[in-house]
Amino acid sequence: MRRYLVISGALVMGVLSSAAAAQVPVSTTPKHTVISVQPLSAMIAVYAIEIEQAVGAAMSLGVGGTFWSPDFAGQDMTYTSGDLKLRYYPQGRALEGFAFGMSAGYAHIKDKSTDVIFGTGTSEHTASGPTIGANIEYNWLLGRNNGFFLGLGVGAKRIIAKSDDVSDDVRFGYPTARISIGTAF
Repeated sequence: MRRYLVISGALVMGVLSSAAAAQVPVSTTPKHTVISVQPLSAMIAVYAIEIEQAVGAAMSLGVGGTFWSPDFAGQDMTYTSGDLKLRYYPQGRALEGFAFGMSAGYAHIKDKSTDVIFGTGTSEHTASGPTIGANIEYNWLLGRNNGFFLGLGVGAKRIIAKSDDVSDDVRFGYPTARISIGTAF
């Protein structure tokens, strides 16, 4: 009888220890870099990419670029920007969790319109200038090795350029939003 209790106890302990071992991530190596894109915004012709590097336990530095070329009736417009981004993670885990930050960069807008009704004459306006922005975000590192990145964020951005440089349709302060996916290593 004792023999059966010892064997049963050993089997139960083996099953419990293997179940506990299955819950431990394969790799606990911290991630220091994320490369991400915004696939949902690409569906509406807004293309964005970003590289973010942890520069401390609670800080990261990133570089991002955006290109947008909407197709409006009789109008050909392009927006191109590049930004340097600084993020602070108050919980002390850079690249993961709640973050707020600032961005500074440069943007170029080109607006070329044609008279849609009469089909005569085109006008072209351009503006370029520095940009500043602020954002609030939440990021996750997911998967067995924490190598899948998902980031959500909202913010605001301002282009510092004279409004008479481009047509009245271009806004110089606007909200931003992001749903990013990528890889962390």
